[in-house]
Amino acid sequence: MPRSLHRSAPLRLWMTGCVAVVMAALSSPLARGKTEEAVERSGRHALVSPYDVKETVSKIEAAAASHGLVVFAKRIPEEQPEATLVLGLSGGVTPVVMDDGSREIELPLQIDVVRGPDGRTEVRFHDPWPWSEAVADAPPDALKAIGPLPALLQSALG
Repeated sequence: MPRSLHRSAPLRLWMTGCVAVVMAALSSPLARGKTEEAVERSGRHALVSPYDVKETVSKIEAAAASHGLVVFAKRIPEEQPEATLVLGLSGGVTPVVMDDGSREIELPLQIDVVRGPDGRTEVRFHDPWPWSEAVADAPPDALKAIGPLPALLQSALG
């Protein structure tokens, strides 16, 4: 469950086309925490990919397109075996969640592809269901986009 859902403050979920909001979320300590402990703490899940980072990203992009989603943002550091994708709707927007208590921004459609020290490629993503239950006034498009993320990733890696 995302860290923000452990608080009693209300959650806000909205759609944004603002790259600055997405970049702010990607630079948060939660987004930068790539360790397994950070994954567990943030309510993110991890799948093991049979492919290297580059091919995994390519497969996820193709699966996203087949599910009607686009790559809203992509960050691939040159010297590290990792990548971050933020998926969005074809209209150029992506869902954003903010806990009113902490003001931390989270991206439900953020996917991190990380090559671990053991050589395994992991695909890390948010569990979409707590948000769909915790945000009563969420835009229907946002919930529709978030819900199928686990199935999309399973099809990409299958």
